[in-house]
Amino acid sequence: MTIFLIIFLTLFILGWVGFPLVQAGQGRRLDHELWVERRRSLMNSLDALYHKKETGEIEEDDFVNIEAGILKNLAACYQKLGEDPTQSDGPACHACGAPLKASYQHCVACGTRVVQETSAEAPVPQPAESLS
Repeated sequence: MTIFLIIFLTLFILGWVGFPLVQAGQGRRLDHELWVERRRSLMNSLDALYHKKETGEIEEDDFVNIEAGILKNLAACYQKLGEDPTQSDGPACHACGAPLKASYQHCVACGTRVVQETSAEAPVPQPAESLS
């Protein structure tokens, strides 16, 4: 009977101490995933904002204010994730030199529209021949 009580108390104490530690570890992972999702959402918002500017759907002063807010939140995301958006081995913005990802439509640093480079070796589509 005593051995069962000792085992029960040991398991209870381990559970009491261990469960919060496990939960904290899972919380950090979930927190990281939420920040990554927030960063993705802000990048999408930034792309939509630049599109609205290009099509004339938004006035310049509104654009500047909204862009500043999005970039400020984006910087906070990068800081929280421990990432530096200016460090990359990939392609860079032709206007400011900031690194770009393939999915970017605009530079995060300066807002310049990303020009997608096409390969010189890409096949050129040929006109279809008519079947007469």
